[in-house]
Amino acid sequence: MQRQNSDPAGIALSERVITADVLEQHRGAGRSGSSLRFRIQSKALLTPAANDWLREQGAAITREDTAAAPPATSTASWAILIGTHSPVVENAVSDVTRRLNQHCHNVLCSSTADAVEQAISRITRGEQQGVVIFTDRPALAACIANRQQAVRAAPICGRQLDNALLTGLDPNVLCLSPSDRTFIELRNMLEDTVRRVPAPPGQQPGG
Repeated sequence: MQRQNSDPAGIALSERVITADVLEQHRGAGRSGSSLRFRIQSKALLTPAANDWLREQGAAITREDTAAAPPATSTASWAILIGTHSPVVENAVSDVTRRLNQHCHNVLCSSTADAVEQAISRITRGEQQGVVIFTDRPALAACIANRQQAVRAAPICGRQLDNALLTGLDPNVLCLSPSDRTFIELRNMLEDTVRRVPAPPGQQPGG
């Protein structure tokens, strides 16, 4: 015989098969005022005799969803700094930040140098866990950013993210070149990037 403590909503039964005998054993605990109430698991089986007993006693029964809630998705706070402006870049950034349920700061910068300076500041101050820089000079931007110890910057010049690079370096600053890329390519790369959760500054990748 298994049961949980009673409450105003009725007695919670944990049995997977609910028989008339089970209901009879708990009938006193299941009363709330003048009513008789039970709560059972969503997939519990009610026997025909149990259904007859409920009808004869005028008892109420409620099924509860006992499925486990899905685990929470880890998200990070990202800044998206646009050092090289174009309608395609700005549309891709707008689309991703609108569709993803996470916090992104979008900033139009005056230049690549301005974007790098802001990226370093945001990482070292802990304002964001990751920064994306859109620039037509990704290698230079990453090189300058990496002069700061807290920064792990990587240039992305290809049409897809380099998974080996992401795993090995775990960059917290990604410098993306928008040159010769379509809206779809930029959107997909940006979305894949901001779904990551970079390690904190000073922590070794995978540590």
